[in-house]
Amino acid sequence: MGGTHDIPALQTLVEAVHDLNLKAALYTGDKEMNLELAKSLDYYKIGPYIENMGPLNKKTTNQRMYKRIGTQVEDITYIFWNKTID
Repeated sequence: MGGTHDIPALQTLVEAVHDLNLKAALYTGDKEMNLELAKSLDYYKIGPYIENMGPLNKKTTNQRMYKRIGTQVEDITYIFWNKTID
């Protein structure tokens, strides 16, 4: 969880995680995706939490969850809609 202030350092960490055969995910309050970074992450959640818009499981949310599939980045936010998040 955190920002994307030092992309090269973040990508180095992502590579180290992948070297351990683990998935790499990032949640940032940024409003826009860094496409270069997104292509190296397995999961990427963006958007600040805005209470009146709701969490990821509400269709009104401003947040987005992305998944890297090969060289593509797919918005998978819809998967969380109407699911209970405690």
